[in-house]
Amino acid sequence: MGERIVLLPCRGAFWPAAGTLLIADVHLGKADALKSVGVPLPTGPMLEDQLRTIEGAMLATGAGRLLVLGDLLHAPIGLTVDLVDRVAAWRKGFDFEIALVPGNHDRRIDRVASAWGLRELSAAHREGPFVFTHEPCVHEGAFTWCGHLHPAVTLRSAADSIKLPCFHIRPAMGVLPAFSRFTAGGPVEHRERDRVFAMYGDRVMEVPHPTRRSRGSAAGVG
Repeated sequence: MGERIVLLPCRGAFWPAAGTLLIADVHLGKADALKSVGVPLPTGPMLEDQLRTIEGAMLATGAGRLLVLGDLLHAPIGLTVDLVDRVAAWRKGFDFEIALVPGNHDRRIDRVASAWGLRELSAAHREGPFVFTHEPCVHEGAFTWCGHLHPAVTLRSAADSIKLPCFHIRPAMGVLPAFSRFTAGGPVEHRERDRVFAMYGDRVMEVPHPTRRSRGSAAGVG
C-alpha cells in the first residue's frame, strides 16, 4: 500500500509515517488470573518485563503513539489493584498516546481506561491505507493489520526443531505475533504468496516457503 512497516524483534511493528508502534495480544494480568486459581507464578517480573519492552521500543523507534490491536487485558479476575496501580504509575512517566482497538479479552477495559490514559477506537479502525482490527478480517481496498491468532512457526533440521513467534504477512492482511511471551502460538499456514518473519533473540528472520527451504535455512533480514 505504499507504506513502510518495520518489523521488530520485540514482537511489534513500527509505522514510521504515522509515528506509531503496533502491538497485539499483550494479555496484561494473565499471570495474576492464573495465580488466583492456584497456579504459582511470579506476577511482578512478568509485568515489569512487558512494560520495559514497550518503553524500550517506543524510545528506540521514536514513536509518539502506541496502537494495541486487541487483548491488552487478559481477564477481569487478573485486574488486581496492584496491577492497575503499577501500570498507572508507569504510564505517568510518558506522554505518548496509547490507543486500543478492543479485542475479545478487553471486556472490562472501562475499569482502567482513565487510569492508564487509553483511547478506545472502533473494532475496525481505518487510518490511511490500513484497517486495524483484533480478529483477522480482510477489508476491500485496504490492508488489514490484526492479532488474535498468536502466529508461530516451527523450524526443523534433521536433529532438532524450534518453535518461534512470527509475523504472518498475507496479500491483504498482516497478523502480528502475541506481544505476551506467556502465550502459546498457533501454527501458520504458509501459502505461496505469504511472507513469514520469525523472531529469535534480537533478530527478525524471513522464513522461506516450505517448497524453497531446501535451498537453505531461514535468512536474517536485519
